[in-house]
Amino acid sequence: LFLKRSMYADNFIKRRFIFSSRRQSTLCGFVEKDGKSLLLKLNSKLRTQIRQFSKLKKVNSDIYISLENNVSEKFMLFILKKYRGQRPNIEKLKILSKQKMLYIISVQYNNKYQASMIWLKNLNKCRLIYNVLDHKELRVNKIRNCNKYLMYKSILDLSLEEVKEIDLGGISGKNNEIDQFKKAFAQKEKYTYNYIYI
Repeated sequence: LFLKRSMYADNFIKRRFIFSSRRQSTLCGFVEKDGKSLLLKLNSKLRTQIRQFSKLKKVNSDIYISLENNVSEKFMLFILKKYRGQRPNIEKLKILSKQKMLYIISVQYNNKYQASMIWLKNLNKCRLIYNVLDHKELRVNKIRNCNKYLMYKSILDLSLEEVKEIDLGGISGKNNEIDQFKKAFAQKEKYTYNYIYI
């Protein structure tokens, strides 16, 4: 049961369901277990921003990095209130969490969620399915670099768990801010097919 499916055909019929697909560009992230080596693969501006947040996190006890596998009530309220674009499918997330297929990493400030990434894991592959930010809180608390740190930390953690393919999720092709953010952590671009049945 996947929220995102990567398939390699245009259309097909399976049993009584007709599947419809949409071809999409996606990015393969770096796979790296060593923090210093990963930083060297990033541009200098990004390295500086990640290091700045890392130092801030060490001296500010109000900042906390949380790792979760379950969709708590508190987390659910955060992502439903702060998401942009595709509305998170909470019921599917709960099913996937019971199957131990989610990796959720978040930055909390004063025990409040500020930014979160939800990854779908299956054997040695994973895909970023949601990245939710509270932009107002990030500005107020002066921790706007935390999302870059979350991506950096996710890649390290997932690589240490022997994940061999880290899919950063689809891009628009318009080179907008989200595209640029993902490309900074990517080693190559590929095409996938997102399938739904109708």
